[in-house]
Amino acid sequence: IVLCGVASDEQHLKSFAAQLRYPTHILAGESSLLSFAAFLGKCTALLTLDSGPRHIGNAMGIPVLFARNLSHSLIEAGSYCDNEIDLAPAVEYLDDVETERVARSQPVGLFADRLIDVLKAKGWS
Repeated sequence: IVLCGVASDEQHLKSFAAQLRYPTHILAGESSLLSFAAFLGKCTALLTLDSGPRHIGNAMGIPVLFARNLSHSLIEAGSYCDNEIDLAPAVEYLDDVETERVARSQPVGLFADRLIDVLKAKGWS
């Protein structure tokens, strides 16, 4: 597992990594779009939010598991490629308070555990 972010994310990423039960590396700093795409192209899969990396991972053709923004509709922000899976609960149009409540109800590491389960079930390694 490689956790990516900008340089100012490094401490937060290290704190999150310490809570995971898998070997984890931190990649925090600046990168060009093409070098980040090349990096993702070498990855087995991508776990991300509904953000730029999601779309770059789709462009690179790797399995993408993402957490959709719960304030948006399922149709607009849901899966649009065969290689991606929306990990968010099947709710939409939540306000900020309800979105935070739902997000905080998820156990730390849930998405990483689900990523491993999905990869194993699909025969990806």
